[in-house]
Amino acid sequence: MRRNNRPITQRTTDQLSVIASVFEYIEDAVIITDAKERIIDVNRAFSKITGYSREEVLGKSFRLMVFYQQEVSFSEAIWNEIHATGCWCGEVVNCHKNGEIYTEALSLIETHDETGAVIQYIGIFSDITQKKMQEAQAQNLMNFDVLTGLPNRTLFVDRMNVALTRARRSGENVAIGYLDLDDFKSINDTYGPTVGDKVLLEVAKRLHQAIRSEDAATRINNHECDAGEATARMGGDEFAILLTNLADLQQCDIAMSRILKSIDSPMVIDSNTLQVTASIGVTIFPEDGADANALLRHADQALYLAKETGRNRYHLFDHHRHSISRERRALLTQMEAALVNGEFCLYYQPKVDMMQGTVRSAEALIRWRHPERGLISPGEFIPVLEGSHLEIPVGEWVIKTALAQMEVWRKADLDLSVSVNIAPPHLAHRQFSERLKFLLDQYPDTPKNRLELEILEGVALGSIEQIVCLIEACRSLHVNFALDDFGTGYSSLTYLKRLPVDLVKIDQSFVRDMLGEPRELALVEGVIGMSKAFHIAVLAEGVETEEQGITLIRLGCVLGQGYGIARPMPAKDMLAWVASWQPSVAWKKALDEWTRDAVVLF
Repeated sequence: MRRNNRPITQRTTDQLSVIASVFEYIEDAVIITDAKERIIDVNRAFSKITGYSREEVLGKSFRLMVFYQQEVSFSEAIWNEIHATGCWCGEVVNCHKNGEIYTEALSLIETHDETGAVIQYIGIFSDITQKKMQEAQAQNLMNFDVLTGLPNRTLFVDRMNVALTRARRSGENVAIGYLDLDDFKSINDTYGPTVGDKVLLEVAKRLHQAIRSEDAATRINNHECDAGEATARMGGDEFAILLTNLADLQQCDIAMSRILKSIDSPMVIDSNTLQVTASIGVTIFPEDGADANALLRHADQALYLAKETGRNRYHLFDHHRHSISRERRALLTQMEAALVNGEFCLYYQPKVDMMQGTVRSAEALIRWRHPERGLISPGEFIPVLEGSHLEIPVGEWVIKTALAQMEVWRKADLDLSVSVNIAPPHLAHRQFSERLKFLLDQYPDTPKNRLELEILEGVALGSIEQIVCLIEACRSLHVNFALDDFGTGYSSLTYLKRLPVDLVKIDQSFVRDMLGEPRELALVEGVIGMSKAFHIAVLAEGVETEEQGITLIRLGCVLGQGYGIARPMPAKDMLAWVASWQPSVAWKKALDEWTRDAVVLF
């Protein structure tokens, strides 16, 4: 018997020793209390994070040490949950011994004896202050222009939506302006980009001063926006303006005249006296009853008219122009006939693994083979299709055609995934998931996970909960999801964290400009880092040159798509292209360098 007991005793002793070692050397802080919440032990990590030694905290109240910075109601709610469920996890703010405030990720556990009585409480936490700061910096990068500090397009559209919602209830007028500096390129060419940046900073300052607070009295999340928040930098030398509480068009005219005059005043930049003017396109809501993105497009269209009619002026968008409406209706009628007559076709653009040199999938892109005009690019007819009665039928045709093509390729020994773009109204349709299942069932030999649905980042489907439910309903069918044009829409970390997508596509505008624009490069690097942090694959769109591919490889981006790899091609050309494609020698060299550096680093 003694011989049998010895291994058990030894094993128990070993287990206790392991537990003691884990307790002492784990990087997370651990606090153990008695049933009355008095601290009876802490580990080394606790002292490292809080600054308090073990001797200083023994016998002290757990609540005083952990919830020092919290409201009483907050800490009481935590304990109520612990008593009800036995545990609590979350973030709390605490105070270091030296007075510095830090944020910790905390888990609390309540333990009981065999009678159910509380024995002790165990708290485990880590210092996540640096992580929170990085998240805040990333959020700022995603929502604000680095040069001017003004909101970017993402945040501006968000604030537009709030202003429009309020205007629908109150009946007030809202003006959306799109401003572009006249002949700004000549300033950059003559004085250089440094002076050009300073001009943009001065314009941002003057916009802030010219837009009075009464023009921008918009409340967002109980926050009163000031004049600076009523403007945004849209990119380059383009700015946007949001004016609310307008009683009539005269108020808008006064505000726009004041803005133009403020910019027209001479500015001194690095001892250079410059005369800068601007043109503005304006549209008025609710007379122009479009959504935020369409309102910006209308203002942009009006901007071009302001340029054409002499510059240094503003032009009001005329949404009642009958000629445009007639052209749109005529084009829709032609597209309806095109769908019936089989005039639409799909081209496919490969997506490749730039690390391994393999073809991963292809994006299906619609084209129109017009009987008289020949092949029409989507840029000419997709804007007309958006929001029309044909948007969903054409979307279903694209899905069905892509599935059929995958089946053809599989029979030819090409097992290739295909992604299709889904318009927001199509995805939001109450029968979308049922219709998707019906289409998938028509092609039982094609694995459902070979289909990927691409949705726009700023998909306007209501609350995040609704979007998640819609996507999850489709994911139950085993299809995958990608977030398209990332960086141009909502760009929220919350969206990226909560949306159940498999892939993030970096918008091609950022990839195109990243080699000559540090801010674009920083954004690309940030998106890659965030995607990796959330364990989401990332693909760079718009890869057009070897240099862009090399940069992306060095940043750790795996997937690429663009004219530098392949242009969209008919389905019949894909087999030969996949069989012959090889990545450039420069990319292979960059991959070897990246791999070597990664080995050295880790």
